[in-house]
Amino acid sequence: MSTITRGFGFRLRKARQEHGLSQKQLADMIDTDVMQISRYERSQILPAFETAVALAEALRISADEFLMGREQGMPPADPLIADLRLYKRFMELEKLSHEDREAIILLVDSVIAHRNIEAQIEKARRA
Repeated sequence: MSTITRGFGFRLRKARQEHGLSQKQLADMIDTDVMQISRYERSQILPAFETAVALAEALRISADEFLMGREQGMPPADPLIADLRLYKRFMELEKLSHEDREAIILLVDSVIAHRNIEAQIEKARRA
């Protein structure tokens, strides 16, 4: 389960409860099944974009706050990882065992250290 999915489910449940709505009432408001609302809140799945917008409208909260967890008026956060391919790989890494993640961290640290040493050697040659 990704952080995005978990965060969305938490925000949905919180907003629904703050409005005093049952899952059934919310489902009826957006013309969906109560089991879908339950799946969203338990972070099993994310809704389609249109459904997410309908949920935000039904709960009277901004889509930005609802979908991204940002308060209204806050500037967008800088992406933590701008390279989409790299980001997707790191998201997949979260599914690996602790031991595998530690091995990958060691590998990444080694590549970074190697590049830093190469840069220092090149800098020393130019000096």
